[in-house]
Amino acid sequence: MEHTIATSKNTYNFHKIANFGGMGCCLLSTLDTIADCNKIAAKILGLKKTKELLNSSFSYYLSDDQKTEFSDTLRQVKKSGKSEERTYLLSNLDSINIQLSCLETTRGIQVVILFKIVSKETKPSRKVLLENLDKKDQKLKKIKKRHKQFEQRLKESQKISQTGNWELDIETQNLYWSDEVFEIFEVDKKDFKGTNEWFLELVYPDDRKKLVKAFTESLKSRKQFCITHRILTKKGVTKHLEERSQTIYDSHKKPLRSIGVVIDVSDRIKNEEQLKFYKDLLDQAQEISKIGGWTWDLLTTNFTWTNETYKIFDLVSKNVPDLTFVVKLFCRQDRKVIIKAIRALLTEGVAFDLKLRFLKSENKYTWIRTIGQPVYENNKIIRVNGIVQDIQHQILMEEQLENERQKYVQTLEQNNEPVITINSKSIIQIYNKAAERLFEYKKEEMIGQRLEKLFGHDQEVQNRHKDYIKNNVEKSYHNSFDQFMRIIKMFTKSGKAFPGQISLTKVIMENDTYYAAFIRDLSEDLKVQEELEKERIKNLKAIMIGQELERKRVASELHDGLGQTLTAAKLSLGALLQNEDYEEELKSKIRIIKQFIDLSVVESRRISLSMMPLELESHGLMVSIEKILNKLTTSLNIKTEFIKEEGFDVGSEENAKIVYRIIQEAINNAVKHGAPSRISVSFKKNKDKKIIVVSDNGKGFDYTKVIKGLGLVNMSQRASSVNGNIEFNSEKGKGTEIRITLSPVSYER
Repeated sequence: MEHTIATSKNTYNFHKIANFGGMGCCLLSTLDTIADCNKIAAKILGLKKTKELLNSSFSYYLSDDQKTEFSDTLRQVKKSGKSEERTYLLSNLDSINIQLSCLETTRGIQVVILFKIVSKETKPSRKVLLENLDKKDQKLKKIKKRHKQFEQRLKESQKISQTGNWELDIETQNLYWSDEVFEIFEVDKKDFKGTNEWFLELVYPDDRKKLVKAFTESLKSRKQFCITHRILTKKGVTKHLEERSQTIYDSHKKPLRSIGVVIDVSDRIKNEEQLKFYKDLLDQAQEISKIGGWTWDLLTTNFTWTNETYKIFDLVSKNVPDLTFVVKLFCRQDRKVIIKAIRALLTEGVAFDLKLRFLKSENKYTWIRTIGQPVYENNKIIRVNGIVQDIQHQILMEEQLENERQKYVQTLEQNNEPVITINSKSIIQIYNKAAERLFEYKKEEMIGQRLEKLFGHDQEVQNRHKDYIKNNVEKSYHNSFDQFMRIIKMFTKSGKAFPGQISLTKVIMENDTYYAAFIRDLSEDLKVQEELEKERIKNLKAIMIGQELERKRVASELHDGLGQTLTAAKLSLGALLQNEDYEEELKSKIRIIKQFIDLSVVESRRISLSMMPLELESHGLMVSIEKILNKLTTSLNIKTEFIKEEGFDVGSEENAKIVYRIIQEAINNAVKHGAPSRISVSFKKNKDKKIIVVSDNGKGFDYTKVIKGLGLVNMSQRASSVNGNIEFNSEKGKGTEIRITLSPVSYER
């Protein structure tokens, strides 16, 4: 072709080009459809009017075998910007010579096609053309295969990105959707009506006007259309979609069709709403707590503050502050402090936590707390993140608490009773002069020490106190108890022991829990108490001895008086039975009376022995208990166990009688109420204590729910009379254990 045309580096009017050289001329749009043409082009392509060519693809008029080659050449021209010449066969088998060139227009880079019919002298034969087509057949198949692969990848990428494409014919309002658009709208293809009006019915009612208005304005302004709206699916699910489109116009600026994409941004909108919710929540939390956030970008040297930070510094303007501005906010005395902290952070990476004063007015300042943490990237500090908190109220409270603390300490110092204040970990915080006099330790020796130091070197006593603090005092924070009292053996610095009463009272100071330990030396009190206890035990023992004497008297009366009387009656009745003059009926009645008297004799003898067993007087406590157990085995078939530690002794004969009664009552109760198959009695020693245990595997009972009858009360009183105590351990279905402990008076209770 002898004529040339300008490349994209120059700009020409298309109509001047169209009238150049009597050739057919077409201008392709950016979408590769014919945007403009001349009359010669329409005539060569077999059309009467030029408007019939508009918006159609130029490759449509080529033979089917050459359409792919034309598309490849077109892409190459657009990519390189260089002109290309080719010979193609039209669908009517006319051969044309085509020149493709790039042209820069106001709409961007477009392609100009100049073509004319090849003269008969140079027109290739049909045979040659068919041979060329055969050569390109394999290439065409490969191209089609790649095209299918491209379409499949496009579908997959659209599915992954939840993006679909659509096309709208402006004049007919006909609508085309890709497969992914159907997925996004959850619409079946058979229900697709393909009109813009039908599409608008799917849009959320409140968003329809906004969508139509935005699209109409984009047509007028000829700018890209972009808007986010909602749809309501058939399942009632609301989705947020983002629509983007570009409209194609003809040479007279008439809109022809819009091509666009739709993206499901529901997750993004949800995340944005959630992010906004958390941001609002953070702002509210900062406002309530009076804590603001800030960041210092070391690259730009600018600070970024949250809204609450501006409020704390009493600043209305939100101009970006720099380091100089920030430092000048604080009092002169504190500026050196913050500058030193910033230098340490930048050079050594040391975070800071400072309490500073900033000027609210000329003579008024407010306390704030600021914390700064370095942020690293590639082992280099790139910014500093931090917070700022209004602590004016906190500082005032601390000052007030310190004043109260000083008053509290002064009050304790003036107290004549020993008072020691400990924290929740039993560490001594305050130690008054009265405590110094009692324990002989100076204040300097005890501050910071554990309270257990005053309990001597007995580790068991110290451990018991630690357990007591853990199980009672420390739990008081939750249970709202505020006072505890106990008696424990305590020691002075010189090693002198004395019984001390500790009363712990909870005290709240400096936002922490403390306990004021009021201590009393109970040495004199316990002496009086011991005398009273001895007197009580003496009286109680006298009562028990009196009871035993009365039992002995009654037993003697039963045996010697009632027993002999019943025996005499029995002999008299026996003599009557020998009289032959009595009728048999009378004799029968006499025999019955004699049987009752026999039973009465046996029962009176049993009661007499029970009230005063002969074995106890003649053989002692151990033999008597063992004999009771043997009778249980022979008469009731109950398995028994008797354990006696060598050298076990309960003391006097009176003590033995009292212990015997306790064990006897325990065994009788087990047999009467528990129905056991096994009963055990053991006598053991543990250091200076003597322990007697009576246990069975019977029904058991709930001791906390059983009304204490006369039997349990008598057992407790008897144990107390011999300087002992008694414990009842029982559960339903798990038997019963009664433990009697005989021990001297102990300091600790």
